Amino acid sequence: MTSSAAAHFDALPRFAPRTRPRGQLLKWIGNKFRYAETIASHLPADLGTYYEPFVGTGAVLATLAPERAVAGDTLPVLVDLLQAVQDDPTPLIEHYASARATILAEGRSAYEAVKARFNATPTPRDLLVISRTCYGGVMRFTRAGYLSTPVGPHRPMPADKLAGYMEEWRRRLEGVEVLHQDFADTMAQAGDGDTVYCDPPYAHGQSILYGAQDFRLPRLWAACADAVTRGARIAVSVDGYRRSGAKAIALGVPDGIFARELLIQRGGCMLRRFQLEGEDTNLEQVADRLLLSW
Repeated sequence: MTSSAAAHFDALPRFAPRTRPRGQLLKWIGNKFRYAETIASHLPADLGTYYEPFVGTGAVLATLAPERAVAGDTLPVLVDLLQAVQDDPTPLIEHYASARATILAEGRSAYEAVKARFNATPTPRDLLVISRTCYGGVMRFTRAGYLSTPVGPHRPMPADKLAGYMEEWRRRLEGVEVLHQDFADTMAQAGDGDTVYCDPPYAHGQSILYGAQDFRLPRLWAACADAVTRGARIAVSVDGYRRSGAKAIALGVPDGIFARELLIQRGGCMLRRFQLEGEDTNLEQVADRLLLSW
């Protein structure tokens, strides 16, 4: 990005409170970009210090744009990406522009070269390229941890448009400390008057997504209970209903932690469309539960 372009973005008026960014940072199945404003609208007006233990692609975090926040994740390359955006997104965009041009010119072989490089040494730069060029944004990983998603048929977003998105994200993340750590370590910092929003891996249907294989819900419920006793307010997005309400997902939520539950309709399941390519997915409608401790 040129210095004049950077100056232009710095001169933009501050975004309206709790409105989502103009575009998402990464395409990633399960992220909350489409529903971030709805989720944010249910969180307290005074967040205290805001904690997001499963920050992922940061959609709710960026929508809130909190003055004081701690965001954690166990996937190092995601943490590295968010930190790179906070520091200076220009190198990310320059790498993306170059790789995008090569993939458009050479096709699948160029994409596979980026994927092989990422699987050998994951970097935020290649993560950005793959997220924007892979099939449907489905970041599918094998149990050994290798990314396996093929290239998508779409034309990736132009680099200058993505640059504008990233500059907005940089401004929205100014008050955030991004850490590579277990969710329980992030939640352990929350105290009286603070707000914690958890977006853990889905218990149903995420065995092919990186990091989901080792996640266990009972650990999350225990961390939620501890945080509530310290006076923190906890919100958790979890599986709700699939197959247009015909299948409820049992999660073993303990009594006494959450005061209420809301339902957020998500429409069709992109992951199932990927898994069932060529088959009828009309019944694969899903809804999330938003659990609130207050």
